[in-house]
Amino acid sequence: GEVLTYAPEGGFYSDGGGGTSFTHGLQVGVAQGGSGNLQRDTDALIQGFAKSNPNLRSAGSRRESLGGRTGLTTFLSNVSDATREQEGIAVSTTYLKNGNVLFLVGVSPRDESEDYEAAFRRIRQNMQITD
Repeated sequence: GEVLTYAPEGGFYSDGGGGTSFTHGLQVGVAQGGSGNLQRDTDALIQGFAKSNPNLRSAGSRRESLGGRTGLTTFLSNVSDATREQEGIAVSTTYLKNGNVLFLVGVSPRDESEDYEAAFRRIRQNMQITD
């Protein structure tokens, strides 16, 4: 699926080997073929992220509206590839009409995560999903 990344100035990092990661920002994407169980599909998505992020840890999840739809937001902690610092990650998921999973991944340094989480929450609640 297509993945878009929105990162502020200085929030995007190239590792020099062709890989990129971001230290601050929001990623939006679609995962194909949901099962109809949002918790299971969210867990599968996070397991996919965990393959390349061995330090990823879950810090719980909550039901939350995404653009007016029933969604799930899962909070994770990680160690950034770019900075080696602790970062906070919020993974939000909901279904599209075709059964695919729309996901938003908000990433910020741990010491700035409260400010970023407030902004990410506003985006999740106010986003317009047109499918």
